[in-house]
Amino acid sequence: MEQARLVPVPEHCALLSRILSHLELNTVQNHRKVTTSDGETLDWSDAAEWMYTAASVDHVNIDTTRFDDTVMMCRPAWEYESARSELLTQLVTQLTIFNFVWGAFETLVKVIDPPKVPKDIKPGAGAIDAVIFYLKNEYEPKLTVECYQDVLNDLAGLLRALPRCGNLTEHFRLQPHIGISGMGINVIRRFRNKMAHGTMTLPLPDANNAPSARDAELVESSSRLVLLTVQMLLRACFKDETFDVDCLHDGDGSNEDQDVHRVLMRLHLRVSDVDPDQPSLF
Repeated sequence: MEQARLVPVPEHCALLSRILSHLELNTVQNHRKVTTSDGETLDWSDAAEWMYTAASVDHVNIDTTRFDDTVMMCRPAWEYESARSELLTQLVTQLTIFNFVWGAFETLVKVIDPPKVPKDIKPGAGAIDAVIFYLKNEYEPKLTVECYQDVLNDLAGLLRALPRCGNLTEHFRLQPHIGISGMGINVIRRFRNKMAHGTMTLPLPDANNAPSARDAELVESSSRLVLLTVQMLLRACFKDETFDVDCLHDGDGSNEDQDVHRVLMRLHLRVSDVDPDQPSLF
């Protein structure tokens, strides 16, 4: 995929955070609150805070020599640990962003509260299954947002190149409750569970102490797919409504109201890849 067509993931998070904040502050008819089983009240602004925190992560530093002074006595050991530190720094930075993106997604799911999957379609289906089923019924057959399929293909390729992730590629398939719009989340939730429950080994440098970027790229692609799924989820939620959000500006830099669906379809694209006759993002 031509990554140059997409804004960086942190910027993508910031754009979505602004949309969610707008829903809470300026769109009274779309104001929603939900009280969870433990008594916590959530609304659009809570998802926006999670998303903006993801956008604000700049760098997480990992130093595997922090409590091991002996590596200073052996050059090969020092070179190996330096490479491992670099590798894990890249990975953990992306994982930190992903965790906040996933938090925003799960908060949004609670606020939207999609109906459960019927038992005759998938017995024992959970909240994520409900989202996937909701997208299939309420979003499709609309086309997925631009670049979604490309990022999905990238994720499949990275998973095939990293066998320690397990056989997750078998989940890249349509099912009675899963359409193409929910396929990304269906795979990512399984990858996320492996990371959250410690059932996947961490990467190590190769024999030449070369820190591969594939693991970090896998997590970054996962974050991207969650963000694109959020855009489709919001479009499905408001599919029968039309209202403007003031998240675009014209050529003079003044805010200009634009239809929320139009914004959600293209906010992840760089300005140079958007129709030049249309207002640019922010």
